[in-house]
Amino acid sequence: DGDRRSLLTAQRVDTLLKKSEVLQIIGSWDECQNAEEEALRLAEGMTDKSRIAAAYLALGTLCRLQSDYGQAVSYLESSLEISRELGQKREIARVISSMGTVYIRMGDYTEALACYETSLRSCEELDDVRGIFEAVGNRGIIHLHRGDDEEAMVDLEKALEICRELNDKTNISVAICNMGIVHTQRNDNTAAMACFEECLTLAQELGNKLLVSTIIGNMGPVYRAEGDYTAAMKCAEEEWKICQEIGHKSGACHSIGNMGTIYIDRGDYDSAMGCLEECLEMAQQLGAKQLTSIAYGHLGNINREKGDYETAVDHYDRAITIARELEIKNYLCDYLIDKAEALYLTQGFSEARMLSSEGLHLAEEVGHKKQIFKGSVLVAKSDFALGHREKGVAVLSEMLAGAEDDSEIADLNYDLFELQSETTNEDLRIKAEEHGETALGLYLELYKKTPKFEYKKRIEKLGKKPI
Repeated sequence: DGDRRSLLTAQRVDTLLKKSEVLQIIGSWDECQNAEEEALRLAEGMTDKSRIAAAYLALGTLCRLQSDYGQAVSYLESSLEISRELGQKREIARVISSMGTVYIRMGDYTEALACYETSLRSCEELDDVRGIFEAVGNRGIIHLHRGDDEEAMVDLEKALEICRELNDKTNISVAICNMGIVHTQRNDNTAAMACFEECLTLAQELGNKLLVSTIIGNMGPVYRAEGDYTAAMKCAEEEWKICQEIGHKSGACHSIGNMGTIYIDRGDYDSAMGCLEECLEMAQQLGAKQLTSIAYGHLGNINREKGDYETAVDHYDRAITIARELEIKNYLCDYLIDKAEALYLTQGFSEARMLSSEGLHLAEEVGHKKQIFKGSVLVAKSDFALGHREKGVAVLSEMLAGAEDDSEIADLNYDLFELQSETTNEDLRIKAEEHGETALGLYLELYKKTPKFEYKKRIEKLGKKPI
């Protein structure tokens, strides 16, 4: 009878843990937690260390999804200790991989990468194909966060190939979503949206609410880049609604941050400030360092646009400190160049030159095209302000000659107009006016397609009536 009871209890634990996996996918996290806690209680009652370790792993995964990172690490460390005691190499690799994902959420990419490399070596030794996929795919996410697009795509394509072989639809969707994020960073909106639409269909078929919310949240920035603020806001609101429903705190934080950036583009700085201050508070409570740095960066931009340069620089400094700590180059170059722009506007030209040069170097290293352009322009403008006028104009003119993007052509004409409009040289003044007219025509066309507040401001500065 005792053996039979033990067998039935063991089967009950296994059933509860399998049930919790399904509940996790559909977003029923309270029920999921109840199932996992019951599984742990039963496993402890029968002193079944293997199943105790499995329950701790499940609880750690759930806590990570709920953004309770400290508790997640505690559960996973307990699971790892037992698995090592039992010599379960496959389980050890799984737990270490799961710990890596927690460290990603916390923004500790160095520790996360060490976890994935350790897990990958073990899985290759064990010929654990699923474990290899998880480690390679997650390593790709670290490259993605650090701005190493090429390395990220190599790992994500390899992970996708393995998922297709396993016919693992959930992780096929995850891999394609991450590839979409890479395309977004590359400003290839068509390829990004194609990825997101494909993986969204899969996620909806699977009924995976967490994945659906993540994909919809990532579609928003694509719409925003194309100037469709209504669609972008709808994505952010839908992501927030799902995250609230399932208790996904970091996803809710992400969605509120996205709302803030949409308000920035529209020029509604008060609404943007409200969203991003809420996002910052949530990120700090969660211990989500990358989200914290992003919120500080956006708050810096808002204060810069409002003319509060001292507060802007303070926010940029906080963002820069975190980005350096996390080694997230793609974000660090953003913050450096944005701070340099604030300093340029307060006539701190030497420091602006230094920071924009550092930001430009990083942008070139990670292939961040938008910041390569912004950094190059700011270096040239700083040189001009520091007395190297011919050099500054020559660099901007050379950039203009090779520019193909209408927005960049408009910006370069605008900058050349601004730099040369105060000259006493008649020929240069006429040339400056020509640049101004060209910029105005382009901004008017761009504003029709994408009603960015920045375009509106420049149109009005160039003498057109308010629009």
